[in-house]
Amino acid sequence: MFADDAVAGILAMTGGSGCNRIVDRLDYELIRARPKFFGGFSDLTSLVNAIQRRTGLVTFHSPVAASGWNEFSVQSFRAVAMNAEAAVLRNPAPAAGDDLVPREDRISTLRPGRAQGPLIGGNLTVLASLAGTPYFP
Repeated sequence: MFADDAVAGILAMTGGSGCNRIVDRLDYELIRARPKFFGGFSDLTSLVNAIQRRTGLVTFHSPVAASGWNEFSVQSFRAVAMNAEAAVLRNPAPAAGDDLVPREDRISTLRPGRAQGPLIGGNLTVLASLAGTPYFP
């Protein structure tokens, strides 16, 4: 999909298992030369972090196609992935008929201020399984 100019981005259909078994088989030079949105979660933690580590490209720990999407998640995804807007963590404004997202007490500040630096993450078990490999962030 990275080689196909008709593909604008790659969003995993679902998580699963086994991505650790293919990280050494990807063509990282091709991926670096043809950057595209790449996102997913769960087992895709391996690919998200391996691609970032080996190419320097920004990758996304993001919903997958089979995720439960609502207006809040669609707007957030579109803002970051399609409009290149900075992610902002705040409670969503109430939306009529959209009761899938809790509205109260979702975010609390432990220590106020600003922080800057790389954000690395994903499924902790999968991320830990990359430790000691050339794919670990």
